[in-house]
Amino acid sequence: MTMIGSRRLYVANLAFAVALAILAVGLVVLVNRQQEIALQAQIDTLERTSETLATHVAALVQNALDNADEQQALRTTQDLIDGYKLMGDVFNIRVSRSDRAVLAAMRRKNLEKPEALPIMLTALGGSQARSYETVDGVRNFCVAVPLRVGGQPWGAVVVYRNLDPTYATLHAVNRNIMWVTALTFAALVLSIGGLLWYASREVRRARAAHARQSRLALMGTMAASVAHEIRNPLNALTLAIDYLKRRARTAEQAVPSAELAEDLSSMQHEVNRLEQVVRDFADLSKEPRIELQSTSLRGAIEHVVKLFGPLARSREIDLRARYDDGGVTVNADVRRMEQVLVNLVKNAIEATPARGSVEVRTTADDGRLVIEVADTGSGIPPQRHALLFEPFQTTRAHGLGLGLFLSKRLVEAHGGTLSMHPHPGAGSVFRIVLPAPLTQLSRAA
Repeated sequence: MTMIGSRRLYVANLAFAVALAILAVGLVVLVNRQQEIALQAQIDTLERTSETLATHVAALVQNALDNADEQQALRTTQDLIDGYKLMGDVFNIRVSRSDRAVLAAMRRKNLEKPEALPIMLTALGGSQARSYETVDGVRNFCVAVPLRVGGQPWGAVVVYRNLDPTYATLHAVNRNIMWVTALTFAALVLSIGGLLWYASREVRRARAAHARQSRLALMGTMAASVAHEIRNPLNALTLAIDYLKRRARTAEQAVPSAELAEDLSSMQHEVNRLEQVVRDFADLSKEPRIELQSTSLRGAIEHVVKLFGPLARSREIDLRARYDDGGVTVNADVRRMEQVLVNLVKNAIEATPARGSVEVRTTADDGRLVIEVADTGSGIPPQRHALLFEPFQTTRAHGLGLGLFLSKRLVEAHGGTLSMHPHPGAGSVFRIVLPAPLTQLSRAA
């Protein structure tokens, strides 16, 4: 399943990359085409309005020439032309006579030279003309309209419309369109990329979980078989030890001799240790059974602290408990959580040097119960953090390295979390977080 998922994810990533490339090219082509269409539409509008304006100005000049002498008409025309300076995109208006003399102009320097604009020469011949001209670095659309007096060609008027404001406005709009397009494209890439990244991460997690479950299933099968084979001789050994203890008792003495008692206790200790190994192995082959009940777990904590009190005192370690949870209760299996606390406190004591301390403390976090086991040991090396809760990971000469692995499984079976927070050179803190009861959550909602 995971291999199929990986192949599908690879095909999805490849298809995503190809689709993005096609989409990017398509967006560039579309935006360029839209820019061309918008620019042409603006130019067409400007040409039409320029022709209308030139015709209107020509009609006003024609009316002035028809109703006054030439000098008065030219003064009126100059005033009329100067009035068009208020239009920001009118670069120039010029009136020339058929002898190419420039008689009125918005740009006064035009009065000093004879008319030389080709379309004006065409208009002086009696035909309207238009062209694109660049004057002083300014792009213009020009329209020249002929003027007649007494039915005869008299001159012409030309209107220059500045194209730069139109280009500038269009470029600003296009720039905004490009930004919006780029941001939309980036958002699309990030969203789809994020989904693919999440899917890839989930596939990797599923693959890792599958591999882990396969290893655990194999180990569980082996462990069940080994546990079965070991438990029978262990039972026999236990019965034999009990029998030897009874035989060693005398009528005058209620306890075995000191030497025999020491040997038997040593044998019993080793048998108990092997029994614990068998139980740990057996737990690998099955999911933990949890029997929930409402509890504060204070009783379990006090029991564990009392249980390890003699060991802590023998090592000159201050073992204590502190409760700052306000009496919050959770749904938990007391026996299973006691097993977790035994593992954590035992590890903390073994990691703490003489005159150090181990503290079991509780706090409440939004209805959740937080239990921390903190020690003042040397801490856990960073290279071990990633594998800390994996099975068979231990640095001690004895033990199988199953304690933290099984503890994490038990806590997660409660719907909680078990994590380690290192303090280099100052010890470690193992934190258990158990969820609030559902009834409490519903009341809070």
